[in-house]
Amino acid sequence: MNKKQEVWLKAAVLGSIWGASEIVLGTFLHSFRIPFSSNLLTGIGIMLMIVGHRLWPERGLIWRAGLICAALKTLSPSHAIFGPMLAITMQAVLMHIAVTIGGRTLPSYLIGGGLAMLWNLAQRLLTALLLYGATLIDLYQSLVNLLERNTGLVFIGYYTPLWVLGGIFFIGGAVAALAGIYISKKTKNQNTTFWKFPQEVPKQPRSAIATERNLWVLLQPFLILLIVVGILLLIFKMPLLWSAVSVIGLFIIIGIFNKSIYGGVLRKPAFWIGMLIMVGLSGFLLGRDAQGIFNIGGLMIGAEMVLRAIVVITGFKFLGTSLRNPGLAAWFNLKKFEGFLMAVRIAFQTAPLLLESLPAN
Repeated sequence: MNKKQEVWLKAAVLGSIWGASEIVLGTFLHSFRIPFSSNLLTGIGIMLMIVGHRLWPERGLIWRAGLICAALKTLSPSHAIFGPMLAITMQAVLMHIAVTIGGRTLPSYLIGGGLAMLWNLAQRLLTALLLYGATLIDLYQSLVNLLERNTGLVFIGYYTPLWVLGGIFFIGGAVAALAGIYISKKTKNQNTTFWKFPQEVPKQPRSAIATERNLWVLLQPFLILLIVVGILLLIFKMPLLWSAVSVIGLFIIIGIFNKSIYGGVLRKPAFWIGMLIMVGLSGFLLGRDAQGIFNIGGLMIGAEMVLRAIVVITGFKFLGTSLRNPGLAAWFNLKKFEGFLMAVRIAFQTAPLLLESLPAN
């Protein structure tokens, strides 16, 4: 077994533990709608990354473990797949960058943990901009002005609240990093003996991986992204009525082939209540002219934001479904991806064993 394969094996162990915590604890927290559940899961991920890196200080271990954990996320019963997979991957990449630059030092771990946690806020903001468009910035600035007028608070700039919130996220990640360092020290002090990796990795039969390379499976994710971008451009260019007709027509056509489009978040009353609140805020804050006279323009802007949100949510739902397709693995069945595929196979075999070993009560 060469050095790269050994790193992938260690990443498979670390990624399996991380993925099991994401699946079990994540499902529990989201089912009971525990506040800040994603931040708690990120904190656990930060601790695992640091403990694993201090145990096995291998170059590239962290980002590999993140990729494997993201792959295991497809086992989660949750409908939200693409967002968490992106978040896990980016958190691992940010931690890897910090550790690569700073080494196995306290500042690098603290900065890496802070950046990993800060990505949660960054991804939420980027997702909101993707859903609602640049109009969301105007709505945010109007909310800040309203807050200053009614509370007497004075901000240095429009983005001061976001900087404060970002600082809180960063500190939370640094605290999780400290916890990871503490746990790793306790583990070393106990002289815990870890398993040794085999010198040779048993080769899987060729049938273990899909061998038929269907071109449609490879092109489908890119086609979905292209369609989403195209419809968003139509919404931006076309009048609201024609935009709504286009979106409804698209839903009807896709629903004929795949009725699952009508499920998920679009069936939740909370989603539509949130959309109505968004339209109401747009009408109240953006629907007034220079003289303060109300007009319907703000409501139209809010309705356009709702259409954008529906298109993006639906598109990324289909994107997540396409990424689950086992046939996609056939396109990565190349020599350069051999280590990754080996680690993913081991992780998919290990994660169910970890889940079964958990107590039933």
